[in-house]
Amino acid sequence: MGIRKRFFLLISIFFAIIIVVVGIVIINLSSRLLLNEYTKLAEDNLNYVVEITNRELKQLSGTIEFIAKSPTVVSRVNTDYTSDGFAQKIADDRVVDALVFSVTTGKLYNYLNALYIKGASDHYLYKISNDFINQDSIQKLMSQQNIWSPNQLTYLGIGDTLRTDRGELHTIKFTRALVNDEYAIAGKLHFELSVNYLQEILSSHRRNKDIRLTLVDADGLVLFDRNPDLIGKPYISDEELEITMERPVHQFGWSIIGQTDHLIRYDEHHEVLRTMLLMFIILLVILTVWIKVVLDRLIEPIAQISKGMRRVRNGDYSIRLVKTSNDELGQLVDNFNAMAMKYEENVANEVETAKTLKDLEYKTLQAQINPHFMYNALHAIKYIASIQKLNNISSLVNDLWVLLKNASRIEGQFVTLAKEIEVIQAYVRIQEVRYKGKFEVIYTIDDEINQMVLPKYSLQPFVENAIFHGIAPKKGLGLIEIIAYMENNELVLIVQDDGVGMTGNPLEQSKGTDRQDVKQKHNGLNSIGVMNVDERMKLLFGQQYGVVLESREGIGTKVTLRFPNKF
Repeated sequence: MGIRKRFFLLISIFFAIIIVVVGIVIINLSSRLLLNEYTKLAEDNLNYVVEITNRELKQLSGTIEFIAKSPTVVSRVNTDYTSDGFAQKIADDRVVDALVFSVTTGKLYNYLNALYIKGASDHYLYKISNDFINQDSIQKLMSQQNIWSPNQLTYLGIGDTLRTDRGELHTIKFTRALVNDEYAIAGKLHFELSVNYLQEILSSHRRNKDIRLTLVDADGLVLFDRNPDLIGKPYISDEELEITMERPVHQFGWSIIGQTDHLIRYDEHHEVLRTMLLMFIILLVILTVWIKVVLDRLIEPIAQISKGMRRVRNGDYSIRLVKTSNDELGQLVDNFNAMAMKYEENVANEVETAKTLKDLEYKTLQAQINPHFMYNALHAIKYIASIQKLNNISSLVNDLWVLLKNASRIEGQFVTLAKEIEVIQAYVRIQEVRYKGKFEVIYTIDDEINQMVLPKYSLQPFVENAIFHGIAPKKGLGLIEIIAYMENNELVLIVQDDGVGMTGNPLEQSKGTDRQDVKQKHNGLNSIGVMNVDERMKLLFGQQYGVVLESREGIGTKVTLRFPNKF
């Protein structure tokens, strides 16, 4: 999978996770807000229903109080009608009926199942005809009412109606004392209300149809519920409805309980959730397109650089990328182009160097031809000197042959110490012929280091200087010592003489100076050779290596060379 696809996949997953998390958070927050709002609405609705119920019950209490304190009613139930006063009784009953009808609202009158009034003299007045009342039950009920509150309507409970002409099973029973003008108890009033009276109050004023409203009395019996089968039974909370609220009713110790399920709010707000989901999907699509555009813009230069690097790896250094921006990617393109250009220049230089080396190799091979003829000529001279018994000439030619052969060899720039000493010995023998016993050379070399390797011609310039510029100008004989030994895993070579010495150090004086000027300053001293050896050692082995030259005028010169044991 390419980097573009990986980036696209990772960023898409990242944003998708963010959107999902944000969506979940928003949904949870909105759910909480909806839950709080829904709970508040449910509480407001419950409070409103409680307020209406209190008002209706207060109106009920006021109506019954008016009847209980009415002089007409008190007089009617405490009058002893004789047989010839039956007509007057009928007239008084009509007055009471008119009074009751006038003070009760249509709602209350419609749900009034029975109204029974008992006077102090045990005279009775029925709201409904006596034929529809179970008189034995009434007598028994009213005889059991021993606790009276003269100024308060008393709730007796819920039970079967005492009327025989109705099939209602449940009615709500109340009682109140009759009070005369002197505020003395003048009788008892008993009446029954259909439970439909409470149903009309609670159902008609319920704003939220999803709330379960239940009216219970002080004993926990259900007076109203949306399920009629629960009326008259002990109240049982619905565990599936998670929100429960309870408010007291000021009359009779009743309570109204409201229950609802918070999940209902989703049914009311499903459009909002669908809209949010659609918005998230649209946002994800937009982000996906945007991510692709951004990745194309970011990854394309990297892809171009990758293609360019493959071409460079395959040897095409002429590739140049087009810079499309000035940001970090643009800088990367600039660096790539600079790298490719540098590679191209290096390859061109290597090709030129290889060509130059080939030319040098050709010239070197060409130069070997001339020494070949010189070898033949020297061999002929040596042969004639041997025939004529000129041994010194034969030996001199042989030493010259060694020097010439060593100078013309091209098999590398390193030789063994034994080979280097062999060349020095040949050179010294030639110079001994010239100077005829002017100097003596002593070799102090450990046998075990003869096979140590060092750069070719490391000793020759110093031996030459010791002979020409140290011993030759000196009066009398001179001594040259060539010493070789191992120290600290390094090969140490020393060339020292007891010649005339010098006042300056050509190595120190040559720094920053033209080589020809150095040569002229030291009057023919092979300072160029000395400098070459010093520079070659530093190039081959590092700046810590080189030539150490010590000289005192009139005493002599000492040259020390150190070579690492790398071969």
